[in-house]
Amino acid sequence: MVNRRRVIKTVGSLGTMSVVGTASASKKGEKIPAAEVGLDEEIARLLRENKTEKARIILENNNIKYSISSSQRRNNTRSGYTTADYYDKGDSTVYASLVHREDDRWLATGVADLNWGEKSWTKSANTMNDGFSLGWDNSHWTSPDRTRDNIWYGVYKKEEVPGNPDVIASIDEYTRHGIGGEVELDGKQVEPKYPNFSLNLQTDILRTDPHPEVGFTFRYKHSFAAIGLSSSISFSYGPGVVMKVPRLADSWMLEESVDP
Repeated sequence: MVNRRRVIKTVGSLGTMSVVGTASASKKGEKIPAAEVGLDEEIARLLRENKTEKARIILENNNIKYSISSSQRRNNTRSGYTTADYYDKGDSTVYASLVHREDDRWLATGVADLNWGEKSWTKSANTMNDGFSLGWDNSHWTSPDRTRDNIWYGVYKKEEVPGNPDVIASIDEYTRHGIGGEVELDGKQVEPKYPNFSLNLQTDILRTDPHPEVGFTFRYKHSFAAIGLSSSISFSYGPGVVMKVPRLADSWMLEESVDP
């Protein structure tokens, strides 16, 4: 195959800058994999850090095949709870994205932004663990590696209040149907309040069936109770990932699906 020089366009501190790289020749306007221009790791990092617009600019400027979707435009209702509801559904958002890395390999990323919105702190509220998941149809997708080596996840505080608690994430299981995880919120009354935060979950998946309308779904379930409960969120796998809260708990969920 004849190679040609390609200008790789990325985002710098002073706006758009160009870095010269090498990529295979392709038809004009044809979408290319991110690895072909050496940008897959940079894009993966930006998506994990919830720098979605910066990632989108790089993807568009380099004609990389991708899809990004957000619940933000459709999510305009308040959760309607008061005493024990920590984060507001109407002020929180989830993002889902698929980026073509190379061959049949795609990068799947889910991000949740959890915000208090207009709610005030209620000292008597009890925290419970939240849940998050990436789920897919295993007749169309599979994982090249269902181990922790193929999972990237993290939690980032968006505000620093002296003495406010840390927010910690953990992975429940990685199955052929998807990944489940928990945000650990102790199950105790806490003061000062938990911070606004951003959570991410990312993995590589392989497309086994080129069906154009089947992707994956990212979900975030926030659970809470007016009383302290010893049990917490649980997971079941197949098809996809289902998250269940204890019988005496309340919850709301945001979800976003994205297709290649």
